[in-house]
Amino acid sequence: MKRILSLVLILITVSALVMPAYANEVEEGYVTLYAQDGRTIEVKESEVPAYLNVGWYTEPYENRVTLYASDGRTIEVKESEVPAYLNVGWYTEPYENRVTLYASDGRTIEVKESEVPAYLNVGWYASYHDAIEANKPQYEEPTYSSGTVYVTPTGKRYHLSPTCGGKNSKASTLDAALQRGLTPCKKCA
Repeated sequence: MKRILSLVLILITVSALVMPAYANEVEEGYVTLYAQDGRTIEVKESEVPAYLNVGWYTEPYENRVTLYASDGRTIEVKESEVPAYLNVGWYTEPYENRVTLYASDGRTIEVKESEVPAYLNVGWYASYHDAIEANKPQYEEPTYSSGTVYVTPTGKRYHLSPTCGGKNSKASTLDAALQRGLTPCKKCA
């Protein structure tokens, strides 16, 4: 009996040593991959990256779109994901230099360099400064080299408004006011 017990003990010890080695030989999990044409394939988990690099997908195929970044990178995304990528600066066509154009009402737009002339022809501006200037009212400083001014008999200033000089103001020429040594009114001239 003693011998049987020692034999059982030896078998238990040996099986404990052998089992971990056998556990490492158990096959790894399999993953289903999908092709654009509808095919499926079962591959080992360790092989998945290689299949993904040659056009297989981990989910059933959805139409894919190639997007382009301004630095030359490309990415292939699901069609349903395109709007999110466009909102963060990706493009649906290979990147062409983009130009920001300005409207006189403060709007901006980013267009391809080749499209700039068309936008300039319909009221967009190439610089923010030009757009702001276009929105300013066109005001020309009046010239009064020989216009009508209003003077008072005892005043030291001439006026451009007939009411600014008061009830005693009379119409005169600028030349006559300047000959009398009058200076322009700080309010109206």
